[in-house]
Amino acid sequence: MTSSNENYQGVLDAINEVRARNGESAQNNPPNWKGIINALQSLNKWGQVENGDTPPGYVPDYDSGGSITGSHYNPQPDNGRLWFDIRSGRLLIWQDDGWYQTNGADGLPFFATSAPASEVPGALWFNTANLNLYIYDGNNWILISSPTGATTTTALPLTSAESNLFPVPTDIQTQNQANAYFIGAVSTLQTNVTALQTEQAAPISASAPSATTAGEFWFNSTTLELRVSYGGAWVPASLPLTDDTDFVALSTTVTNNYTTTTNLITASNVRITALENVPLRTLTLAVDSNEKAIVLNDSAATNTQVKFLGTNGIGITVTASDITVDAADVLTAASGLITATGWGTAITNLTTRTTTLETDVTALQNTPVVSVSAFNTLNTTVSGLPTTSDLNLKVDKSSPSFTTDVDFNNNRLLQVGTATASTDGVNKAYADAIKTYADNTFITQTASTLGNLIISRTNLSSPALDFSGSHTNSFEAFKFKTYGGSGTVTFGVTTYTNEYAYTFTGDEEFSWIGASGKTAFIDDTGITTEALTIANISRNSGGTQVLSNTIDVKERISTYQTALIGVRTALNTSSDYASFKTAALTALANI
Repeated sequence: MTSSNENYQGVLDAINEVRARNGESAQNNPPNWKGIINALQSLNKWGQVENGDTPPGYVPDYDSGGSITGSHYNPQPDNGRLWFDIRSGRLLIWQDDGWYQTNGADGLPFFATSAPASEVPGALWFNTANLNLYIYDGNNWILISSPTGATTTTALPLTSAESNLFPVPTDIQTQNQANAYFIGAVSTLQTNVTALQTEQAAPISASAPSATTAGEFWFNSTTLELRVSYGGAWVPASLPLTDDTDFVALSTTVTNNYTTTTNLITASNVRITALENVPLRTLTLAVDSNEKAIVLNDSAATNTQVKFLGTNGIGITVTASDITVDAADVLTAASGLITATGWGTAITNLTTRTTTLETDVTALQNTPVVSVSAFNTLNTTVSGLPTTSDLNLKVDKSSPSFTTDVDFNNNRLLQVGTATASTDGVNKAYADAIKTYADNTFITQTASTLGNLIISRTNLSSPALDFSGSHTNSFEAFKFKTYGGSGTVTFGVTTYTNEYAYTFTGDEEFSWIGASGKTAFIDDTGITTEALTIANISRNSGGTQVLSNTIDVKERISTYQTALIGVRTALNTSSDYASFKTAALTALANI
């Protein structure tokens, strides 16, 4: 059964995958509802237009000397993605192979070897063939610059305000000198950052190295946990990460299923295409007036004919649209023959008489044959049987006497008195009284409603309520109706091995309420508590509960959070590794 942490972590991993596709680093949110909310809120930025000096996903390419030789995108922007270039103050959109301005030709030139077919006044066109720049006045393209005499950065002077930005060195007077200075400064900065990263690299191993200097880091490759040396011991520097093995397995399964489904769809498309290319078989009906036949024309086989031949007084007439069969001559000859012989009426009378005789013969064959002597014997036997009057004077041998209170037609005895002996029969009134007493005194197995139930136990070795006869007895053993809501709550075993559960159907919560109010509750979003303590639990000789090695989780997390904020502040404010180490140790001092 999958745990809730794994479900939550799967959602967080999916959100981090979205961030990765958009060129963002993963976030380490806790695997709970709060962490999911934080992760979802971090996605709000993609509902807005991105802005910056470079497009989203832009990655420069460097040569061995650190010079930019080109660029690529990771990831490639999707068509329709927007970016606001803060350098030019223009909104651009990605389409197929590049970024295009969304608000018309208000300053970005049109690049091509020939002028655009139509433009608005003020539009710019850069002729990539001769490197000339033109502006459109509404009728013509006017040349505004060319490579001849173009200004370069070699002698482009800096203003006094720009020169004051770079007091060291003092020889920066032109844009070219400033560019060289900037490139050298960035290269030096990159070298120093690389050296600092190498200096800060923490050892990675399954077993802890010797903790010598406070502030040193070590990454535990077994628990995926970063620790810092403090007081001669390695203490956690952050909350441990959770394993995403289940998500990787799920991703693999989805990928395999996608590949299988794609192959099946491709095979189905091939078969459908083959079926579509099979020529249709056409069947049509026609009339052949020469052959006096109906013809079945088959585009895929030999045609078939059904011929009609008129003989012995039957005429066949065939036109282009129908076939007519005329047997009038045969009908006329038959009618004349019947009239001439007079057999019509005679045949009808003979048929009726024959039917009547057949019915009489069948009835006679089904009548039993009784001889005269046998009938006389039966009559003598019947005459000797008792009459009704004779039977009225007799009774059954098991009942010596009866009164008018006996009703054999309705199978009952009437006017039965109140029972006085253990062998006496009882009347309905007596039985109804016993039933009323039992209903008011005892609980039946099928009873569905009880009043207040008070249990006084005399045998403490047996439970007061026992559902252990079968696991089915314990399924939803208790059921409660929610106050103020339409849901219900049940408690008992479930269909999973060794599992007991409170099952909610609505917005219910299971709460722990003490004298000072609610201290904890569980609802469909998870567990909420004012305080959480982890400890070893035992009892002293008097049976009183004793806690040892207690950890206040809320206080501990708050301490970690404060320390991590201090470490983050140290990263943002420290100018070198030594100052960062000092500030980090100060922030981690209370852990």
